[in-house]
Amino acid sequence: MKFGAPRRGALAIRGAGLTNRGAVRRVNEDAFLVSPPLFAVADGMGGHAGGEIAAEIALHELTQWLSDPGPKGHDALTRAVEGANQAVLSAGSAVPALGDMGCALTVAWFHRGKVTIAHVGDTRAYVFSGGRIEQLTTDMTMATRAAQESDAASEDVKGLPGGNVLTDAIGRKDISIETVTRRLEVGSRVLLCTDGLHRQVSDEAIERILRESIDTETACQQLVVAAKQAGGKDNVAVAVVDVTLVGAPPDPSPKAAVSIGHRWTTITLFSVVALFLALVLLLTFIPTNDRLVARLEGDRLTVVRERSTLGLIGRGEEILSSADFDDPGLPVWAEEMLALGVPLTRPMDANSLARDLQRLVSPSPPPTPAPSPP
Repeated sequence: MKFGAPRRGALAIRGAGLTNRGAVRRVNEDAFLVSPPLFAVADGMGGHAGGEIAAEIALHELTQWLSDPGPKGHDALTRAVEGANQAVLSAGSAVPALGDMGCALTVAWFHRGKVTIAHVGDTRAYVFSGGRIEQLTTDMTMATRAAQESDAASEDVKGLPGGNVLTDAIGRKDISIETVTRRLEVGSRVLLCTDGLHRQVSDEAIERILRESIDTETACQQLVVAAKQAGGKDNVAVAVVDVTLVGAPPDPSPKAAVSIGHRWTTITLFSVVALFLALVLLLTFIPTNDRLVARLEGDRLTVVRERSTLGLIGRGEEILSSADFDDPGLPVWAEEMLALGVPLTRPMDANSLARDLQRLVSPSPPPTPAPSPP
């Protein structure tokens, strides 16, 4: 994707993204966005369902901003993040099961030879240039606050109890958005990542991978592998963007065809066959996982129990309850999420869920104050 003047010798960008649930977590609440010239990573929180949904709502709002024909700029990007925050807040207030959801979010917008970063939480942005990496964002955590208030190095307070607790996140009423703009040079790389990478892999190791990886796809793969080899205690999401010249030859390896999140990738036929055979071999030893899912098909809202093995084969489902729901006022992001299926954090029948959704579409007016006595 070109940015800057469309002439030979102008700067251009190439990027890729990747996410993985890690070696410990059962659900992946991290997600990424690759939609040049906009890139982002999000780290969901708030339960198995809430975190994943918050991350995807935030990224969906960013794609809406990108497609909006209105002017783009530093202030516009800040408003886009504010819009993502409001969308997550609205969903959480309307559906009690999602009331505590939120996410950390880091967004990179490339324009005219520069990158502008907008950031909330402890996801990070780095720039690799001249053989060295530099962290562009500041972690919004208790550890960072303690370091700032005591003039200590952030490394010295990392082990403090509660040090990883966020002081700001998407999904809160009042948020502080950190922004930074950096001019880029040919050969620079920009990395966005969740804490599943930077809490487990040192900056030195990240720098080495960015230096040695032949293209952005390879860099993403090696960063995720490094996080898993370091223990894989958390989900991880990364996006890597290379700054090149217009007319430069393409990278020697194909890019991952990715957009939002961890749902859509392309892999070779050989990989598909190998993965299928491996799963068939493992199915005998891996128990089936159940989860409750809400799904909207046409004007029918259903709550089902999904039974699946690794979420890939052997899938079946049992309809537990259903209800009529047809309201044109339902937000687009809510329709899309429900069409895919929204995991529920607690048992809920379809009628109760329909009432909660109705609150989202038509919130109750505030009560009329009683007249003052004469």
